[in-house]
Amino acid sequence: MATRFLKNAVVIAERALAESRAERMPDAFPLNRGILRRDRFLAEAILGNVDAQHAIDAAGDFKDYCAGVRRWDDLHEAYYVSALRLELLAKDSTVERDVTPRRTFRYHTEGLSIVRLVLDPGRRPEGKREVDVFFDKIRNPEYKPHVFSERDVECLEVSAMRYMKYLSFDESVDWWRAAQAVGE
Repeated sequence: MATRFLKNAVVIAERALAESRAERMPDAFPLNRGILRRDRFLAEAILGNVDAQHAIDAAGDFKDYCAGVRRWDDLHEAYYVSALRLELLAKDSTVERDVTPRRTFRYHTEGLSIVRLVLDPGRRPEGKREVDVFFDKIRNPEYKPHVFSERDVECLEVSAMRYMKYLSFDESVDWWRAAQAVGE
């Protein structure tokens, strides 16, 4: 059942992207295309077909969306941090540069700190503890963020980062296990 759902999600995302449906809504573009690309990447990854370029493309759309705004708020911070997580999961070197944003963060400081922590190899033992605490907090069904958050997607991205940096010997991600960990 889950496999069929994920395969259908990939088909729907690919069709929407092929038909350039995201571009038809200029007020939401490129954010809406980034969401399609990210969701396709995550569904494919859980199915065992990891295409890092899809994550990089989604991250680029999120950053492009954030770059053009005057009023930086919790929505933009959430998508910027998601872009960083996607770059990290794709092993894209631009995450090192982008992890220090030009704007001040007020809402998603903890999420940004977690990405920075995962990137810092010198803080491995304490980093795992802090990432675990954050992961446990956001995957708790009782957790209600006070700002905009795609909590379910954030849980999966953080779980995958956690798996990649602290549970894997070769920095690969077992996406099925990472997805299962969200519900444990």
